[in-house]
Amino acid sequence: MKKICKKRQVLAGKKILAITLAAGIAAGLAACGDTAKEPQDTGANQETQLQTDTPDETDTFVDNPDKSDEGYVLVWNDEFDGDSLDTTKWDYQYGTGSQYGLDGWGNSELQYYTDRTENVRVEDGKLIITAIKEEEKYEGMPYTSGRIRTMTNEDEAIFSTTYGWVEARIKMPSGEGLWPAFWMLPVDEDIYGGWAASGEIDIMEARGRLPERAGGTAHYGKVWPNNVYKGEDYVFPEGTDITDYHVYALEWEPTALRWYVDGECFYTLDKWYSQGKASGAEYTFPAPYDVPFYILLNLAVGGTFDSEANLENAEYPATMEVDFVRVYHKEEGYETEELQEGIVIDTRDTEGFAAYAESYADGEFIVDKELSTMNTEAIRNTDTGVVADSKDWQFAVGNFGGAATAEVEELEEGNFARIDITSGGDQTYAVQLIQHLPVIEGYTYQVSFDAKASENRSIVVSPSGDGDNSWVKYSTKEFAIGTELENYSFMFKMNSGTDPTARLEFNLGLNTGSIWIGNVSVLLVQTEGGVDNDMKKTPLFGGSIVYNGTFDQGVKRLAFWHTENMDVSIPDYVTLADGTKDYSRMAELTATGENARLYQKGIPLYSGANYYVRFDLLGETDTEVAFTVIGSDGKIYLEDTCAYTASNGMERFELLFSVPEGAGDDTAEFTIILPEGASIKIDNIKMSRHMRNES
Repeated sequence: MKKICKKRQVLAGKKILAITLAAGIAAGLAACGDTAKEPQDTGANQETQLQTDTPDETDTFVDNPDKSDEGYVLVWNDEFDGDSLDTTKWDYQYGTGSQYGLDGWGNSELQYYTDRTENVRVEDGKLIITAIKEEEKYEGMPYTSGRIRTMTNEDEAIFSTTYGWVEARIKMPSGEGLWPAFWMLPVDEDIYGGWAASGEIDIMEARGRLPERAGGTAHYGKVWPNNVYKGEDYVFPEGTDITDYHVYALEWEPTALRWYVDGECFYTLDKWYSQGKASGAEYTFPAPYDVPFYILLNLAVGGTFDSEANLENAEYPATMEVDFVRVYHKEEGYETEELQEGIVIDTRDTEGFAAYAESYADGEFIVDKELSTMNTEAIRNTDTGVVADSKDWQFAVGNFGGAATAEVEELEEGNFARIDITSGGDQTYAVQLIQHLPVIEGYTYQVSFDAKASENRSIVVSPSGDGDNSWVKYSTKEFAIGTELENYSFMFKMNSGTDPTARLEFNLGLNTGSIWIGNVSVLLVQTEGGVDNDMKKTPLFGGSIVYNGTFDQGVKRLAFWHTENMDVSIPDYVTLADGTKDYSRMAELTATGENARLYQKGIPLYSGANYYVRFDLLGETDTEVAFTVIGSDGKIYLEDTCAYTASNGMERFELLFSVPEGAGDDTAEFTIILPEGASIKIDNIKMSRHMRNES
């Protein structure tokens, strides 16, 4: 049964030890507020804010950490009852973030974090973080403040959680440029390839300039700068704001994130995704929110979160007070077996698709394959000169110093746009070839084209929004273009809202010389989960032409793979002897019959090229594992056997093979074969041409 989120009225007064605050938990809320929206600025201009009812004056804050009546057990907490920060629960972070390559903490912040008691102290049953405007710069910064987390500076987790109810009672300062936050980051961001594909959960962050509201946000998607975020602001009832104590909470379940203020659920997110740079498809849902995250508390000064703030209008010192931080888990645990079987979140805008797809035949979104509509007189102002809904090809040099001419040239392979670039400008989009491409939320597309250049160079191909959507990049793919004509392709899923005026951009700037582009095709991918398992495997970031060699993508973590007489098990994690959880997710292969095999189609092999195959094996018994690469015509390019020795533990193997001159295949098959009854774990499979990449 769908559970309803009810409003509660709580006056955030002094703490009275009595009964529990979180009646919202007791209701077991499954949805609340507005569900997932487009990436947005959770600031003052947002129109869809939740305005709560004015609290009744008789309501008071009531507290009891025992939530067993609601089915929750307390697993970690800090009541700040001592006289100093408990370093068995927290560690300080220092400086400006430059030690992580993030000077200004990646947000142009102006504070230096210290462990001085002036900036971080515990007294009177609360944590106090104080931002100070220094009379003289401290380590080169005009402000100091505090930032603590449940991780050590040696990157070891003091406390972390996957799922749960995470709450803190906080009183924050007002003042322009002040940025208090209560948030979470993954213990190991490399599991999903780095921020923000690895995820971030902002349980609460506020702008001191706007004390009447506080926001909750999730960051996810692809690795920066191709990440997205979604969230909502909570607007306080009249008579209270962030400068009073309020309880800010996150309810984190495998299929939903819910944000609360004083027991009221104001926002729910139940659709998200994650994809790494070297991933051929999205990581298996609910990535990235299925691994351990740790907790942070900090008070920043300045930064990009509130670019309108005038820091001279704030009063210092400014303090953020924290009464308690608590984490609860459901006593019954969290059901993830269904997730491991594979859940595909259907976000498709079927009405939107029907409205636009009828204009295109056979699922092909490129109408003019001959480029007969391309203008040869360049559009000089891309802000106003590009016609958003035109199906013509549009050649533009934009506003960023590009200079080029264009013509349609007939090659043996068909008509091509030939772009002769005399100035590459200062951006990739200084020279562009643009095609209107309406993209519909939840649908997956495959883009392919042929290209060559007068000299080796790179180009960036991107399905993008226009000015109405702030030129957002829905996907970005960089290609290395050589002097011989080759085919290039990639898939992308539209994870943002339907955009009927989007376009496909070939961004050709930063280089000079000639480039030819033709045979452009955009097709709808009509497959389960939006993944075409047998698509041609163009090289991923890092060069691999075997996709999902890390077994963490798609349905059941088996995107792009097929099995025959073989069971494949890929657990969410493995608990090691010391109790820690290993999220490396090796695939355990078990042969259930003769000719048991795991295989992948669509492997491109090029004439005269050298290749290597690299992988890790782990097993309990000595096992012989066979590997083949066979062309669509039956030609054998690789046929080898690796003898794994169990006493060696994890072993890395590498196989080499070459494609003879004059040979080659676009749809070869890579196969792993086990003898009947054998079992082995395998991971980190990579096949690449040219020079080896040891990363």
